[in-house]
Amino acid sequence: AKPDHERPVRNRFGKRKENRPFRGSRMEKRDSISKEKILAVETSGRSLGLALAESGESPGIKAEVSFDVGPRHSEILKESCVFLLDKCGWDRKDLTMLAVSTGPGSFTGLRVGIAFTRALSQFLSIPLIGIPSFEIISAGIGRTRDVPLIVLIDSIGGEVFVGRVNPDSAIPSEPYRPWPLPRLFEKLKSSPAVLFAGGGFLRHQKEIGEKLGPRALSVSGEQNFPRAGWLARLALEKAKRSRPASDSWKTVVPFYLRSPVAVERLNYRKKKAAKEGPQA
Repeated sequence: AKPDHERPVRNRFGKRKENRPFRGSRMEKRDSISKEKILAVETSGRSLGLALAESGESPGIKAEVSFDVGPRHSEILKESCVFLLDKCGWDRKDLTMLAVSTGPGSFTGLRVGIAFTRALSQFLSIPLIGIPSFEIISAGIGRTRDVPLIVLIDSIGGEVFVGRVNPDSAIPSEPYRPWPLPRLFEKLKSSPAVLFAGGGFLRHQKEIGEKLGPRALSVSGEQNFPRAGWLARLALEKAKRSRPASDSWKTVVPFYLRSPVAVERLNYRKKKAAKEGPQA
């Protein structure tokens, strides 16, 4: 007699069917996660960027889209994800990981993107990886041989968020921080040449060029903004080194670097009122 696992299985109508591992068994799960499938969501600016990627020797981008949506991220994010999954022939249950840009950037955009991916991570019980905008932009540019890279992300009040990356490295050499332009110029007065990138550089390009002259180098247009495709690649690389737990969404929060404008204005009025003292 044949052993049990070789005997044909028949349904209640007597028809023969294939032996398959029980749904949810270890064998089925091991096959399903042989390759990571990731959805990356980038909402730190005016654009909504989405990418689907699959792990391998060199992570491959299966599909990527970007829409200029202004402040309407929340209106089209879910539908755009469904559109991209359909375009790639994937179901949401095929996803094994999520990635999201944590900023700094648009307060509203970041809240929408991070809240959406945190909820989806909990629903699907899959890891969520958050990556700062500085690292995404730096990854899109690649290694610079002889000059440091400075990523500038636009802020308010004449300030920029600054991330400095040394040559042949993707790791910031200094903590990210908001700086006024005069302080940035003072910091760079002895640098022979600097490669600039980011939306903050584009906004202040004229002032930077006038102050630093030919020492201020720049990248091409699209490299100034974080792309969902590079976000997906970075997340897959991080997961390959150390795969996060399915509840990693708990640690993914917006990376603002400063308080919202409304809060800063309120604090300013409070300080001003305290300085002036009670009115007669």
